[in-house]
Amino acid sequence: LNKSIALAVLISGKKLKGQKMFVPMKNKTIGVTIADSVFLDKEKGGFFIGPENGEKLLVRAKDSYDGAIPSGNSVASMNCIRLSKYTGDTKWADIAENTFQSFSETINRVPTAHSFMLAAFMFDQESPKEIVIVTDKKSPETISIVRKIQNIYTPNSITILKETKNTSELDKIAPWTSYHEAIDGKVTFYVCENFSCKRPTADLDIAIKYLQ
Repeated sequence: LNKSIALAVLISGKKLKGQKMFVPMKNKTIGVTIADSVFLDKEKGGFFIGPENGEKLLVRAKDSYDGAIPSGNSVASMNCIRLSKYTGDTKWADIAENTFQSFSETINRVPTAHSFMLAAFMFDQESPKEIVIVTDKKSPETISIVRKIQNIYTPNSITILKETKNTSELDKIAPWTSYHEAIDGKVTFYVCENFSCKRPTADLDIAIKYLQ
C-alpha cells in the first residue's frame, strides 16, 4: 500500500471492518491532522500519494483508480465526508468536494474505475443521518442496544456513542453533541439530519422508526 492509502485506512479505523460506531481516539485525531497537512493538495484538490516532506520526486502523483483495493483518494474522500458528519466541521466536506472536482473529468470518462469514489459521492448526496446514542455509562445492556441499531440497514449514516460521564474527548472532536443528554438516566437516541435532530427518545422502537 502506498502511504496515502495506508493513512486513509488508519483514519477509517474499524469502519473498514463493518463497524459504524465512533468512539473518540487520540490516534484518529493525529491521523486527521497529518492527512490535512502533508498529503493534501491545497491548490487543486485531492491527496498526493506521498507526503510533502517525503522523498523528492519530479512529479507528485495523485491516484484515483479503484481496483481490488480502492485508491487513497477515494477512501480519503469518504473519510472526510464522514468526519464532517462526526465533527460538524464543514471543512472536511469541502476537502471531499474539492477531491471530487479534481478527478471529475477522469470519473466521467471511466466511472467503472472509480466505484469507491462514486460511493463516497453518493453517501454525501443522500443526506446521511447522524445518530447519537447517549448513555450515563457503558454497560452490556448499552452495548446490546447499540448493536440493535447497528444491525439496521442504514448505509448513509454515522453513529456516535456518547458516555455522559466521560465527554472530554468527544466535546473537542464533536462539540455539536455537547447538548445531547440522557433522558431520566436511560439510553437516549438522537436521530439527526444535517445536525437537525428529531425529538430525542429513550424508546428503541421509536428510534428505529426514525431511521426507516
